[in-house]
Amino acid sequence: MNFKESLQGVVKNVRKVRIESKGGICLDKDCILYCDRPVEGLLELHITKGLTRTVVMEAKQKLLQTVKGDPTIKTISAVSPFVEEHQDFMQKFGFEIDESLTPEVREEIAAGFPENMRGKPFIQMRVSREKFLEINDKPTSDN
Repeated sequence: MNFKESLQGVVKNVRKVRIESKGGICLDKDCILYCDRPVEGLLELHITKGLTRTVVMEAKQKLLQTVKGDPTIKTISAVSPFVEEHQDFMQKFGFEIDESLTPEVREEIAAGFPENMRGKPFIQMRVSREKFLEINDKPTSDN
């Protein structure tokens, strides 16, 4: 293992510890996809740099287990520039664009992004628990 690979491993471990120490759930081994529960009934999905099909398939199973295991989850939401970039992909899992964000709310959300992402366009997407389970809880060759 060279220095770069070693440093990448440390960064991944730090990210995982930081997320889990705040109550988040890593959905893949590198915490590229993770979720948290900011308010009752809402599961918020977070996407970081490094998203691949392999990561998504790994994360999908854990997200599905999380949603199935907690009947208080009513809505799954994701908002970020990465959601903007991957909206076609998100739609395959049942997510729909949430057009209800006011300019004030958009400004508040953008202020919470890391500084290097604040000027980038973003969208919010949501899916109900029922629709998510209906679309994703089916035996397929990808499950």
